[in-house]
Amino acid sequence: MKSIETTADPRTGHASNQTMRTLLDLAIERIYGAGISSSKDESIFALDDPSPNRLRFNLERVMRTEYRIDDFQQTYFVIRSYDELFRATVDTDFAPLYERLADGVSFRPETVLASDSVIQRGTQAYAKAKAKG
Repeated sequence: MKSIETTADPRTGHASNQTMRTLLDLAIERIYGAGISSSKDESIFALDDPSPNRLRFNLERVMRTEYRIDDFQQTYFVIRSYDELFRATVDTDFAPLYERLADGVSFRPETVLASDSVIQRGTQAYAKAKAKG
């Protein structure tokens, strides 16, 4: 994985648009998912906002992650291509995966594990602001 230096906007402390565009160029080319592809606002949030985590796709990790159904996600999983997603589902023997998932272990939406391949650790500012309400 290519490493990049991030720069912050001195006014906001958030990653600069140039940094976000660099991340986009490295990792995100298209948006997939029923909710995100139909939401202009979430698409912009997922691509440009410094708040969400962006982690490399891992099928089991995705399946163990709790998701919000009423708001933007706190973590997005990034794939290199639709073919990567297709191959992960077609080439996976789901029986052993379902056996492992039966333990009930799940991860909160904002969680970043030591084993995750992190593209960007988000600020979680959006979720924190919503929680203060």
